[in-house]
Amino acid sequence: MIPFQDTFYKSLYEIFSKFLKQHNEVKKWMIFTDYVIGDRNKSNDVITSVLIPYVFPIDRIQYIIKSIQPKDIKKTKKVKEEFIKFINTAPILFINVILNKKQKLCFKNEKNFLILLIEAAIKMLERWCQTTPKNLAHYELS
Repeated sequence: MIPFQDTFYKSLYEIFSKFLKQHNEVKKWMIFTDYVIGDRNKSNDVITSVLIPYVFPIDRIQYIIKSIQPKDIKKTKKVKEEFIKFINTAPILFINVILNKKQKLCFKNEKNFLILLIEAAIKMLERWCQTTPKNLAHYELS
């Protein structure tokens, strides 16, 4: 965790803070993550998080993206210029962490470790739904 914190405070902290200040009126956020860990066909292990202020419903964002770039990025050889422009101008913050393949998140089984983290996050959201039902709209599970 120390290497991530060092990197975060060297380069991402200012960008992250500025992004949050630009959207300080937003009360609801969408966070998406994806990762590649242990794939021998990939040169790096990478964790990507995407932070999007909830100013449009997700289906609207999906429609915009599919109308600009109908194919999944992973399955295309060329990304449309219009898609790159959208990504660079939309209120979206991408956080990409490239991991050293030799460094492990968990000594025994990284996949199970990540599954446990995801399950813990789901349980936390379910608990919030029970303990603070007045905020249920903020804890949408889909």
